[in-house]
Amino acid sequence: MDIVTAGWHCKAQRPSVVAERPSLKLNSQMEDMSENQEHGTTQPELVKPITLTPEEHSRFWSKVNKNGPIHSTNPNLGCCWIWIAGSWGRGYGAFSFRGSQIKSHRLSYLTERGPIHESTPFVLHSCDVRLCCNPSHLFLGTYADNSNDMCSKGRHRTATGDDHYLRLNPERILSGSDLPHSKLTETIVEEIRATKFSSRFTQHDLAKQLHVTDGTISMILKRKTWKHVK
Repeated sequence: MDIVTAGWHCKAQRPSVVAERPSLKLNSQMEDMSENQEHGTTQPELVKPITLTPEEHSRFWSKVNKNGPIHSTNPNLGCCWIWIAGSWGRGYGAFSFRGSQIKSHRLSYLTERGPIHESTPFVLHSCDVRLCCNPSHLFLGTYADNSNDMCSKGRHRTATGDDHYLRLNPERILSGSDLPHSKLTETIVEEIRATKFSSRFTQHDLAKQLHVTDGTISMILKRKTWKHVK
């Protein structure tokens, strides 16, 4: 019996993005400055607002889930608009735009809010969700604002133990199908473990049908991954 026809449905695979970090200089209109990075001494120039073509507008917003989570401590912010396509290694959404890569939340700000000024070069998140593209959750900040925001949320490099960001904000820990690039769901993982003592499928059969590696199936069965699933 084919596993997929027996009710095994993988999550839609999302496009990947080249992991190598591009130059900070994207072009004359866009400056890709990372939030909470080690800051240099050169201030970026004014980044002008961007007007998307209808095709660009459709392509960009098709990669955004506007029914994301509501901030647990500040529900008045409303839903986050979560980027569901490729992302940078630092956890920000990445969008291929006119021959360059730009962070999705920066493009959202430039198209929906306005220019990014030299004095406030960073686009910060009031919701503290890096994949969020909701323009109402975005605001501009200075180097000092960016640094203070990083430290207040426990993301500075010296934060350890009870002061660590994830200790202070456990609701921000993503796992399982909440991860943007997860190919499996909790239901599928339960089914994988249910076949552990079945002779119907080998680990290789499961991996092939679910488009994952044999090692992924092995780690699930050994409960070294997806530990939150019983």
